Amino acid sequence: MAKNKVILTGFMGCGKSTIGRILAEKRGQELLDTDYYIEQKQGRSISDIFATQGEEVFRDMETEALRELIQKQEPMVIALGGGLPIGGNLYGDEPVRQRALLRGERNRELLAELGYVFYLKITPEEVYRRLKGDTTRPLLQTEDPYARITELLQQRDVWYEKCADEIITVEGKNKWLIADEIIRKLSRIELNRQSRTGERK
Repeated sequence: MAKNKVILTGFMGCGKSTIGRILAEKRGQELLDTDYYIEQKQGRSISDIFATQGEEVFRDMETEALRELIQKQEPMVIALGGGLPIGGNLYGDEPVRQRALLRGERNRELLAELGYVFYLKITPEEVYRRLKGDTTRPLLQTEDPYARITELLQQRDVWYEKCADEIITVEGKNKWLIADEIIRKLSRIELNRQSRTGERK
């Protein structure tokens, strides 16, 4: 199975979908957003899935989406949901935490099979500036969204870094230049891979 997909990960509001669209256009490929993919498959919004079935059911849907995407042969750009590399609530009760750890480990294994992962890194302050007032984000429906953003980002950062082939800081950068930076880094990764493959022959 070829690792022929460019995968964007990072916290909500970091620009995965926007930068993904630019990358897909530049590379002449399809953009697939995992949240949108799940919404289309389920026929309802992520917010509705969270509200009616809970976070764990949604996280299982994310893992299933990755399994389905591995079967797709064509190259594409994939924008991941913000919690996908983590696998769920790592700070719930112990059974929930253990399921999340196992799910997250499996998700990261699937991502490594699927393609090259770029972590779009952003600060809590910038996330809050971009998303304040956004009612479509289930995890931000709280009295203090900024505190929630800070807490979640601190929890997730290590997991984003763990699954990333490259880390790209996005704050203060033009989205088109970020896309170009990813393309340059991707070319370097592919050249290194080809070089290693040649050495083994």
